[in-house]
Amino acid sequence: MESGGGCGVYGKVNGTYTRPDGIYSGTVTEDSSIADYLNGEYYNGLTTIARTQIQQHNFNIGPVEYYGITGNDTLSKNTAGEKLATWTGNIGLASVSDALKASTNPACTSVTDQYNQLMDSGTSTCDSNYFADTDLTFWTMNSYVAEIDVQTRGLAGPSVTDSAWVFASRNYMVGLDGSPSLTGEHSTRPVLFLKASIQFTSGNGSKSQPFILS
Repeated sequence: MESGGGCGVYGKVNGTYTRPDGIYSGTVTEDSSIADYLNGEYYNGLTTIARTQIQQHNFNIGPVEYYGITGNDTLSKNTAGEKLATWTGNIGLASVSDALKASTNPACTSVTDQYNQLMDSGTSTCDSNYFADTDLTFWTMNSYVAEIDVQTRGLAGPSVTDSAWVFASRNYMVGLDGSPSLTGEHSTRPVLFLKASIQFTSGNGSKSQPFILS
C-alpha cells in the first residue's frame, strides 16, 4: 500500500484503497491473514447448521481518519471513511463505527474526540460500552490514517502507515496504542450476519443456557 493509504485488516490483493481526503491511494500487496483464517478454517469449523444460518454481507473496511489538526470530526465522517472500501464474505470484524455506537454515552460522537481525550486524560467519552466486556484488545476492520496539513503536508499524529484501529478493554476506543502495526498481536472477535429467516428460540447467552436459533 502506498504510504499513508492504510488498507485495514481485511485488505485483499485486488482491492484499491484510498485515504478519506483522497491524497493517497494504492493497492494491497498481500491478502489479509485474518480474513483468510476466519473465512476458511474458522468458518469451515462451524457446524453445518450454523453455516446455513449465516448471510454473506458487504462489510465496510475503508480507512477511518484521525482529525488531529482541525479536530473537525463526526461519526458520519468515520462511517463515510469505512464505506470507501467494501469486502464481501461470511465472517468479518467489528468496525470503528460499530464500537462507537456501542457506547451509551451521548458524548461519544467521533473517534477523534475520544482519542484526544484518551491521550489527554486517560479516560474516554466512549465508556459504558458493551463491546468492552473483556480484558482483550481486539482488531477492528478499519485502518488508521492521520489528517494531513495541506500547508506543510505534515501528519497530525503518529506517522505510521501500516496501522489499524483497535478496541481496547477499559471501555474506550484506542488507536495506535501498544502494538498498532498490522503485524502486531491483538485478539479477534468474529462478526457475522444471520439470515432474515432465523428465529430466536431460547437461552440467555450464558455458557449453561446458550442462545438457540432456528
